[in-house]
Amino acid sequence: MHVIRKLVTELKEEVREARNLAQCSCHNDSTNDRAPRTPSIKIPQVLPPTKRGDFPDTRFWYKTEWAEFEAQAKNRNEQVDKLYFLCDESGAAISKAHHDEMMEVAKVAFNELYYWQIDPFTWTKHTEKAFLHISATLRACFPEFCWCEGDWKTQEFAKIRYPDWSHHYRDPGTLTRECIFYVFAL
Repeated sequence: MHVIRKLVTELKEEVREARNLAQCSCHNDSTNDRAPRTPSIKIPQVLPPTKRGDFPDTRFWYKTEWAEFEAQAKNRNEQVDKLYFLCDESGAAISKAHHDEMMEVAKVAFNELYYWQIDPFTWTKHTEKAFLHISATLRACFPEFCWCEGDWKTQEFAKIRYPDWSHHYRDPGTLTRECIFYVFAL
């Protein structure tokens, strides 16, 4: 838990530094012969894909396995948590506290998307850059997102959790956006 708090603090500090740097470049009144830099979001280093053979007890490696599990539960009139596909290395469900830690890291990453003006209105309309940022951030902090084929767990997590963030954090005055210069050639 301490490690996750440290990571969240580090991510927040990186966002703060990026904002300060962008504000300096956006509000710099000095003239120079260079065109203004267009700020850009920093995508964390993407971890290499994992192999199922290295984690044989992990459940729901393929999205089809998750879909089958949900269908079987529905046929038995059982309710399954939407994020039950996130499990530990032994295949056990992760705790609510761990879900909450994941959401804290995701909030920071979603805030960055908003700040750099690449946040989609809905997650189904995300850009590749937005997805890469969320994926790299979550996979770097939580190995549970690495234990699947095609990064589907990150996609599902974001599809489920992004609306919660979007509803609460997009209120006016809650977050600030980056000022971006547009250079037009005449």
